[in-house]
Amino acid sequence: GPAGPAGPAGAAGPGAKWALVRPDGGIVAQSGGISLTAHPSAGLYILDFNSDVSGKLIIGASALASDNSFRGVVSAGPCGGADQNSDCSVGNDKNHVRVFTDNPGETATQSHSFYVAVIG
Repeated sequence: GPAGPAGPAGAAGPGAKWALVRPDGGIVAQSGGISLTAHPSAGLYILDFNSDVSGKLIIGASALASDNSFRGVVSAGPCGGADQNSDCSVGNDKNHVRVFTDNPGETATQSHSFYVAVIG
């Protein structure tokens, strides 16, 4: 038989904001509205997502933007003080994300390129 009428549109999905960041903190590509607040030391980056990231999934992953060397893990989490479990030296509010990149032996932070995404 013939197809029935189309149903109502569903709610929008959770959305995502993401960035590809070089070892020097420069943003190579992004979904929009993200900026580097600080790169205070080797392997430490603080990014402003320009909206509240609390309670959202935050993912960090290795990337190869201007950086083809071996490296350790990438860690990412929200800034914002005690309720976020992460104090940041600058940008310590709920719009900021702190990212650490490690050396290959994971014995110290070391600057490397990475992807970071906030979903939700």
